[in-house]
Parts: sequence; structure tokens; C-alpha cells
Amino acid sequence: MATYWPIDGTRRFLQAWRGATAPPRLGEGEVRSQAETPRGHWGTAGQLRRLVALVRERGPIPWDSRTVEDLSLATGMSRGAAALTLSGNPGSGSYYVPFLESEERAVLDLKTAEAEDARCELIPLHDQDRLTLLADVLPEDPADLWEAGGLRRVAARAAQAWLAQRGGRIPAPRRTREAAMALETARYPSADVCSLFLQPAPRRCRAPPTSSCGPAPRATPGCSPPGT
Repeated sequence: MATYWPIDGTRRFLQAWRGATAPPRLGEGEVRSQAETPRGHWGTAGQLRRLVALVRERGPIPWDSRTVEDLSLATGMSRGAAALTLSGNPGSGSYYVPFLESEERAVLDLKTAEAEDARCELIPLHDQDRLTLLADVLPEDPADLWEAGGLRRVAARAAQAWLAQRGGRIPAPRRTREAAMALETARYPSADVCSLFLQPAPRRCRAPPTSSCGPAPRATPGCSPPGT
């Protein structure tokens, strides 16, 4: 199944098959590169069927903004990025403005600017990063998601996976993050701006793709230029 538009004569696709045999060929086209999907311990047919049945029976999983703060403090990511990660959407290439529907932002308790800032913060994650991050965060029994503390346990596992994959940052107070967001630094999310002051050791700073988060590239104050 194709997952994106053709680019320079190539196309991304998703292929699934069972057994240990080699996958079937996709016509006469040449496969230039391939990557295995990260395999966690969650996602059996039984777990998926049970999760769907529980959602139909009990409705949406109760959202807990305090758990979002816990995830933010444990990792140093912004509150918005923590909310997106906990909701199963750690990064998105969406070009729609504003990011997320108003109903979605209301459930996650995010303002429009906060949601967009979080999207930019998570852009450096590649598809494999996102899959690996979420591969083992859900409970063995999906019913635990509706139990007291269920979402907090998911957040704890997500924090462990994030720290193993990305490392942690010193968490900035919410008012500080909001002040950094108000600076409208365009390409640089508030979490990156806060990190420059909380962890000022010289380092190279990554910049999100130009088309995703703002105008043309520019140097980040306090960052070492490449080669230094």
C-alpha cells in the first residue's frame, strides 16, 4: 500500500505478509531501501480486538492533564509535546493550520499556538522513532487504560522509552515555556529555546525542515556552528 505521493520517481509503501518466506515482489519496480517495523510486545490480534470492544463498551479513555505534566517533567519535553505523545501522536507532518481540530485541542487542553509549537518540537522524530517510542507503552490488558492510574502507567513507560531514545532535558516551568513561545521564534520550538538557557553547553542545534516550521534557516543563538 502506497503511503505517500511519488517523489523523484520513488514512492514509499507499506507491505505486510505472514510467515518466514520472502515477501512478494512489487511488480517490476526496484526496492531501493527497506526497514523493518519495530516489534514490541503489544499488538496481538486478541489485544486489538479487546481494545476495540472496550472502546465501544466504555467510550474514550479518560484524559488526565496531570499525567501530561508528569511526562513533561520526566523527560523535559514541553507540555504540548507530552500531550501529543501520550495521545499516540508523537509528531505529525500535517500541513493544515491550525494544527489539530478544535475538538481535539480541547480534549488535550492545548491552545492553538501550543499545539503548533509541540508539532514543531516533535518533527525531528522519524517514522521508525515514533513506532519504537510507542511499541511497548500500552498495558498487556487494555482494560487497565480505564482503571485508576492507567494513563499514568502508560506515561511512565513512554517516559522510559523517550529517555532511552532521545535523552532528557531539564524541564522548564510552564510560565517560562509560555514566555518562550510568546517570543515567536518561528523555526525553534519553545522547548529548544528554554534548553539554550537551562543547558547552555556548546552544541550543534538541529533545525526542523523549512517547509514545516517557518521561514528560511538561520543560526540559533548559543549554538556551536558545524565544524567547531
